[in-house]
Amino acid sequence: MNFLFSGSVLEGEVLVGERVTVRDKTTVAKSSIGNGCMIGSNVSIRESVLYDNVKIGDNCQVVGAIIAGNVSVGSDVVVNPKCVLGDDVQIKTKTNLPPETLLVAQP
Repeated sequence: MNFLFSGSVLEGEVLVGERVTVRDKTTVAKSSIGNGCMIGSNVSIRESVLYDNVKIGDNCQVVGAIIAGNVSVGSDVVVNPKCVLGDDVQIKTKTNLPPETLLVAQP
């Protein structure tokens, strides 16, 4: 079961997996959201792919990015175009990732 909270919008072609939660005042446009994702309030996700079990904090912007499985993005984060976040990456609060950033988790 998916949960789309008040004031949230899915625009254009959006693929949404199972057990996805989208909090209030969030926009997802032309993107794919994997199973078990949790997306915070006041978030904008555009032209991006989120794999399974991704957590996006409140007040984030994700544009033209690929976010692999089990990634956690803190609140007030900007993920700019052509960023790729590998499996299990964790992004701290109030981070602005420059375009074309590639991050992988340390083993």
